[in-house]
Amino acid sequence: MKAIWFSRHAPSPEQMAQLDIVNVEEGMALGSISIVEDDEAADMAKKLRAIAINHGATAVAGVFPTAMLGESWLNACHAVMRGDFYGRSISLLASINDTRTPEGSKPTFRHVKFKEIGII
Repeated sequence: MKAIWFSRHAPSPEQMAQLDIVNVEEGMALGSISIVEDDEAADMAKKLRAIAINHGATAVAGVFPTAMLGESWLNACHAVMRGDFYGRSISLLASINDTRTPEGSKPTFRHVKFKEIGII
């Protein structure tokens, strides 16, 4: 699956191996922007959707702030009401991680797989 990236951190080699991740540098720049307000989340969702379509991607993978998750919830509700949930949606994918951190050490994570958590 082709996905654009959205996180202030670069994707891990394991994440890159699981998906065809494109647009990493721009995705890291966008993922570094603070998104708190509903209008900021709606604007970012529009940007990400346009970038995904432009790259021929069907998903956005990365780390999503709470305001983006709320926007995703609204988008899913509207898609269901329109009857096109599986038609024009771009999936949001988050990483399921395994924690492998010795007590008292800096947190580290091992990517297991991506899970669809919403749509834009």
